[in-house]
Amino acid sequence: MIEKIFLKNRERVEHGNFLIYFTEAGIKHFAETGLIEEFPDTFYHPFTPEQRLTLLKEIKFCCQHDYYRILKGSLQYLQANLHLCVRDTDCELTYNTSNGKTIFLIICESQFFQIFKDYLKQLEEANYYSPEEACTLIQNIIHILKESI
Repeated sequence: MIEKIFLKNRERVEHGNFLIYFTEAGIKHFAETGLIEEFPDTFYHPFTPEQRLTLLKEIKFCCQHDYYRILKGSLQYLQANLHLCVRDTDCELTYNTSNGKTIFLIICESQFFQIFKDYLKQLEEANYYSPEEACTLIQNIIHILKESI
């Protein structure tokens, strides 16, 4: 079932013309715990190590094609539970607050969204790992996770 979900999501990513931004700390946290911090754990059980490996391989594919971008430099110190998805018509920002509440914002107001999108496009490439660097980082995480199983 999880593989079907990944295949469907891959298709959406490939044809949806959007980017996903996340941090190195966030992906490492997922690999270690199986938790996706922006989703309350009352909705799901942590991913098993095998499921994490499957998802990490999908993330690596998306990094390779520059659909997913890993923030670096000072931006990588954002909370591990920050999730940002940017599409052509809107964006979603999800994170957990210090008191355990999940905040899920969908920004659809075109002028506000366009300013936000322009800001992200203007960030220097130095703020992201290149697709090659991102793939290497994810591959190292996969290797560590495989050794721990």
